[in-house]
Amino acid sequence: RFGYQYTLPIHEYLDIPKADIPHFVRLPLPVIHQKEPSAYSKSVIRNLGILEKAIKKDPSQSRLLFYLGRENKSAGNYKGALDWYMKFTRIPGVSKDELNRAHLGMGECYSKLGLMKKAKEAYLQSIQANSLFAEGYLLLGDMALQQKKHKQAIRWYLEASKKQPPQTHVFVNLQLYNGYAKNKLCETLSHIKEFAL
Repeated sequence: RFGYQYTLPIHEYLDIPKADIPHFVRLPLPVIHQKEPSAYSKSVIRNLGILEKAIKKDPSQSRLLFYLGRENKSAGNYKGALDWYMKFTRIPGVSKDELNRAHLGMGECYSKLGLMKKAKEAYLQSIQANSLFAEGYLLLGDMALQQKKHKQAIRWYLEASKKQPPQTHVFVNLQLYNGYAKNKLCETLSHIKEFAL
């Protein structure tokens, strides 16, 4: 009816002109691609094949780099994921939200590879890109807690507990904003037997 078209081969989105965006109401729309882990694993392999063909066909589609990073991470190819994420973060004009997500993904990859210092740097960069999201603070808190750096963990969890879910972003894990940070804070305090904030 409106002539809008879906863009990109997977993780499609409607390419709506900016002038028309105010006429739309943002509503939560959950989409379940696969319920079974085995089916999801197959879909990752399928997605990688589609994305690799798409990026060869049109290298100018910068968002494909982000998807290639994410799908490689899901497939356990952490070094490959880092390469794609890094290419994505070097593109001029990438939004703060997208940079935040890319650096979080890089941090996860570094963590899986045992490169904890680089993981911490990536999480800090995610906060620098967009400090409105709680995830970077929570992951830094988790890292400090694992290293038994309890006071550092408390500081990160306190910061995370102050965050509210951004209303302008679709891809937000609301569970992380519903008392999760405070629960982690209480867990950390129990380790050092300081029960008063």
